[in-house]
Amino acid sequence: MRRTDGRETWQRLIDWDKGSTASERLAATIVSSDGYTVDPSHPLGGKDGKKDGVLNKDGLTLILAVYFPRGKKTFSDIRSKFKNDFEGVAENNAKGMVFVTNQEIKLSERAELNMIAGNIPVDIYHIERLTTLLNIPENYGIRLEFLNIEMTNEEKIALYSKRDKSHLAQLQEISDLLDKSTKQLAGFTTGGDSFPYLSMQICEDTGKATMTALHEGEFPLYDVNVRIVDLGRTDEENIYNRKRRHSAIGEISPVAFEENAAKAA
Repeated sequence: MRRTDGRETWQRLIDWDKGSTASERLAATIVSSDGYTVDPSHPLGGKDGKKDGVLNKDGLTLILAVYFPRGKKTFSDIRSKFKNDFEGVAENNAKGMVFVTNQEIKLSERAELNMIAGNIPVDIYHIERLTTLLNIPENYGIRLEFLNIEMTNEEKIALYSKRDKSHLAQLQEISDLLDKSTKQLAGFTTGGDSFPYLSMQICEDTGKATMTALHEGEFPLYDVNVRIVDLGRTDEENIYNRKRRHSAIGEISPVAFEENAAKAA
């Protein structure tokens, strides 16, 4: 019967018996799922130049070092393997190292390994970290391939729930884009919430007023017309002066735009 609470994954990692080829491929797949780009060296065997792969993340080039012995090893063994692998950083002109192991490494021991590295960045994937990564929904397939652990009913529910949330988020994003596009299309057709306004300037020499039509808003305005009515005159007088007081401006763009709309005495 499968052990729960992550113990099945942990136990199969510590009891690793699949050799270096599978362990290097598992390590490369895990770190790839965690944001690294990976170029493996020779999982099937061959001279690898003190590296199991070349990684890149955030602009840094690092080497990949994999240590998957069978059963628990002493920290002395882990430290010795770490120090040997760390020599590959200088030999490959890398900026740091990612160390992936199926061994348990305590906090104080991780601190010691980081002290060995000094100022050179080191990312340690110990067994607890690997167990956590393999037991999240995104990596159930990796776990099945390398550890032959199928999903429980609870994990299936978690996977489907995460998938559904992702689909809903994508649908909402599409809906928002469509809504925005619809509003933009309507805005470019009708002018949306854009509006024109007039700015008046009076020439001191001639006493004439120049009115400039200006635009406010995101969308262009079409067939803009200006008609000036003197409220101090009668309707007949305004009708008589309509031609003189009317100006067709046409289109006003959202880009800075000025046009003489009318000139009045």
